Amino acid sequence: MRRLWLACLLTPGMFSTASQGQFKMPELDAWITAEPPGAGHIAGYIRASEDFVGRYELIAERHGSSGTSKVRQAGAVNAAKQVALRVSQVSLGEIIPNDHIVITFNIYSGDRLLVSRQFTS
Repeated sequence: MRRLWLACLLTPGMFSTASQGQFKMPELDAWITAEPPGAGHIAGYIRASEDFVGRYELIAERHGSSGTSKVRQAGAVNAAKQVALRVSQVSLGEIIPNDHIVITFNIYSGDRLLVSRQFTS
């Protein structure tokens, strides 16, 4: 069985407006991790510098000799200031040698994509 290791803390994205008095988007950290490592369960996390309300999308694709599978979860995010929040978890089942894995984790404010993280094996 192939072990899937996805523990990677990713660089935060910062978005803000230039004018005083306008809404300032908080700094956002987003990362993808395996829970537990090697089990095929993938989780998406977010941490914001200030309270943040938005939405997420977690997509996991596996291409292998047994076929192709794609799992997509999406929903609301309501993150408290400086609290790591697991927003979603998906399962890919047993990962075997030569499987090709693509995991994408997106954070949005309205229709605006703020942060996108991707893992490919």
